[in-house]
Amino acid sequence: RRTVALKTLNSSTALDPVLVNRFVEEARLTGQLEHPNIVPVYDLGTAPDGQPFYTMRVVKKTSLRDVLDHPEARAQWPLTRLLDVFLHVSRALAYAHSHHVLHRDVKPENILLGDFGVVYLADWGLATVVGASEITLHEKGSIPPRAATGSGGTPGYMAPEILRGEWNNVDLRTDLFALGVILYEILTGSRPFEADSLAELIVATCEKTPRLPRELSPSCPLLL
Repeated sequence: RRTVALKTLNSSTALDPVLVNRFVEEARLTGQLEHPNIVPVYDLGTAPDGQPFYTMRVVKKTSLRDVLDHPEARAQWPLTRLLDVFLHVSRALAYAHSHHVLHRDVKPENILLGDFGVVYLADWGLATVVGASEITLHEKGSIPPRAATGSGGTPGYMAPEILRGEWNNVDLRTDLFALGVILYEILTGSRPFEADSLAELIVATCEKTPRLPRELSPSCPLLL
């Protein structure tokens, strides 16, 4: 009698074997990451039409982006409260990294804020396993075609090594770069890399040094 959220593919992607495989991988990977700040997955199955689905906890769809981008909401979130959210996300990533799982799309939109102080790092659709790990994504003896892992992410939060296509240098530190961008936004109210076009944003991320947070917000704690 528990109310759950049910996630499925939409009709435009349900026939793509790569996307279907990635969807199942997301469910299996997230289901094996049992942490208070990661949305729990309850079940993975196949609907009558043959398409996969999985169920998970219902989470209030208020994100950190909603808080940072709206002054009225931001006024309800003092710095100490936002840093508590940041700490919970860091713990979720520390746990995932201990299992050699790279999230690859850490951003305010994927940080969900529930009732009673609940914080979730969500949307593990781009996550991948790097190195030896006990996390398993496929049934034994059945390995469907893998999704492309050299794509995805969100410009502005993607680390320079990804933007340059230096995949041999991509490791768990990629998520730490995104965490740094989020912390910068929390402290200053602005993004470290701003540009008028995607190309300029990529160049800024790879080559420019952001202004010091205290230049933008003199009250920013020096330690941070």
